[in-house]
Amino acid sequence: MNKPAPTPPQPRECKLPPGVEMFTIPQLAKIFAASQVYWTGQVECGQLFAVDLRSPGTSKAMLRVPRAALVAFLEKRAA
Repeated sequence: MNKPAPTPPQPRECKLPPGVEMFTIPQLAKIFAASQVYWTGQVECGQLFAVDLRSPGTSKAMLRVPRAALVAFLEKRAA
């Protein structure tokens, strides 16, 4: 008797909500169950690309990670 073929691994993007093109650090922390400090550290050390949308004169960062940059980061880490 033939065994059913194993289910192929799901693409890394499968955890990401559809239609979202930019992610905040808190969103990434929630989606991947990792701390905000971890994700901020990945941006600060250059492993993950993010855009800072803060207004001139404000001190608090408003980091946004583009979907394409996040997928590239995840694929690189999986390799």
